[in-house]
Formats: sequence, structure tokens, C-alpha cells
Amino acid sequence: MAKSVVDAPEIYSTAFGYSGTYWDYVREIADERGSLSDLLSFDLSRDDVAAILSEAGFKGYRFDAALAWIMKAAAMISDLS
Repeated sequence: MAKSVVDAPEIYSTAFGYSGTYWDYVREIADERGSLSDLLSFDLSRDDVAAILSEAGFKGYRFDAALAWIMKAAAMISDLS
């Protein structure tokens, strides 16, 4: 399951009622605004995210999957900007 989620974050993003997922809303906002760069900062490094996950108690495959998912999702959102 963890590998599936990491491989396709857009498919496994949380549903937001009947109208779509959070990923759908991110894309819609990016389309409407033309960019997300004035709303979001992507200056967190992989090491920063790893430190946050470690502090939150993530370990083993859950740590690896969460780190990979966050980094991939951030890259996908950054690509919309």
C-alpha cells in the first residue's frame, strides 16, 4: 500500500466531498491563479522533511513512504507553479 501511495499521490489524495480530492483543488487553484509561487514556498529540503518526520515519530517503512510521498507531492505542486 505504501508503495502505491508513493507512486501515485494524485490518486491517493484525500477526497474532499463530492467535488474531488485535495489534488483536484490544488490544480484548480493553480489554473485560476496562473501560479502558486506567491502562496507556497518549497524551500524545505529533503533533510528538513526527514527531521520533521523523525521528530513526529515516523520510523521504518512508514518514515520512508512518508518522506517519499511528501517530496513527490511537493515536486508535483511546485511543477504547477
